[in-house]
Amino acid sequence: KPSVQARTTRCDDERLPGVLYSARTWAGLQESDELRAELDLEGTLDTNVEDTRARVIKPIDTDAVTNGVNYSGCRSTNAELADGNLAAYSDALTRPLTMLGLPTVSLTAAPEFEDMYISARLWDVDGDRRTLVDRGVFRLQSANEQSALFKLFGNAYTFAEGHRVELELTANDSRSFLESNADGTIDISDVTLSIPIANPGALPEIERRR
Repeated sequence: KPSVQARTTRCDDERLPGVLYSARTWAGLQESDELRAELDLEGTLDTNVEDTRARVIKPIDTDAVTNGVNYSGCRSTNAELADGNLAAYSDALTRPLTMLGLPTVSLTAAPEFEDMYISARLWDVDGDRRTLVDRGVFRLQSANEQSALFKLFGNAYTFAEGHRVELELTANDSRSFLESNADGTIDISDVTLSIPIANPGALPEIERRR
């Protein structure tokens, strides 16, 4: 009998349940190999940023509705990337991609001061519309150049054919997390994103036939 189950988040029609994956172990829900991409994402993050997307995706924010937020469940926006943040996205997907688990971000960071942090957001991009899929945060250890390796919070989510996967980085996500203890910049390079992929064998037979 399956002892581990995960149901995908569904944003196209939230009245319907997502697809259910079942397996004996957590590892059985996932493919053995993750999807790994080295991103063309290099530049400088700045804590002094006016970030409309941050207002949109804050868990509770009464003024966010004026900035294009959809509070029926999935957070989506068409806000532009803020100056001081960095982002890179994939080519358009040639087939659906189901993420299941905790994505991993690795990068090299050179902060201006100690005790700064990097927040990551994973978006599903459809034209100029973005839907938040996952996010995570990592506090840097010192003011020295350093390697950072951290997990996002995790989700089960299907990126549709024709959509793009985008990773955004910011040094100030204070609408959802605490403000950085230091105002300044962080130089970013060598960014890699790894996404755990759902195992089709963990689907019910009726879903595998589709």
